[in-house]
Amino acid sequence: PPPLPDRNPDNPCQNPNEPKFSLGFQTAKQYLANAGISVNITAQEEIQFGEVVIPPLAPTSGGYLQADTGGYQMLLQFPLGAQGPQQVTLTEVLTQEVGQEVLQDRIILIGYVAESVKDIYSTPFNSRRQNILPMPGVVIHAQIASQIIGHATGEQPLNWYLPNGLEILWIWIWAFSGGLMAAFIRNPFIIVAGTFAVLGLCGGIAFASFSVGGWVILATPILAHGF
Repeated sequence: PPPLPDRNPDNPCQNPNEPKFSLGFQTAKQYLANAGISVNITAQEEIQFGEVVIPPLAPTSGGYLQADTGGYQMLLQFPLGAQGPQQVTLTEVLTQEVGQEVLQDRIILIGYVAESVKDIYSTPFNSRRQNILPMPGVVIHAQIASQIIGHATGEQPLNWYLPNGLEILWIWIWAFSGGLMAAFIRNPFIIVAGTFAVLGLCGGIAFASFSVGGWVILATPILAHGF
């Protein structure tokens, strides 16, 4: 942010060279520190929790092309699902309607969830579903903290992507398979059936990769095979 005359110049928010960490990251860092897992910065300036390095998003990761990856970004896997973490109201806490077992040994974030606060964001869950509301910022921070903790403890797979060279090879494999089918098969029914089989295989590989944290591009090889 630009310097403000009425603010302390030593405030880290006023120093453009001072790294700013999100609430979700800071929460996960404190939780893991209590569990004996420390955070370090590698020689490649990557964040490492214990033995686990969390690589940042690159401009060409997965299906991205020249994406704005400023700062230190990662794809959010939404480990807590569409509804996010368990939520209780402040009134329920003050009136002791919330049992101790709900709060015991849990990370607790306090924040607004009302739409009037304008701190709500669209996610893949609600992009095409009318019955799922946008996600409040405090819930997204909880998702981030949960994901980082899952990565650091090995309970959740890290995001990974094919290098550019392998992505090019991946596209050429499916393009070449389409060319072979067109060159040697003359029966249109066999071509159609073979095309669906090949595309199903391509989609199956991409889906299997996605289930273990990988983003393998799908649209480009399908187009390359078909055309």
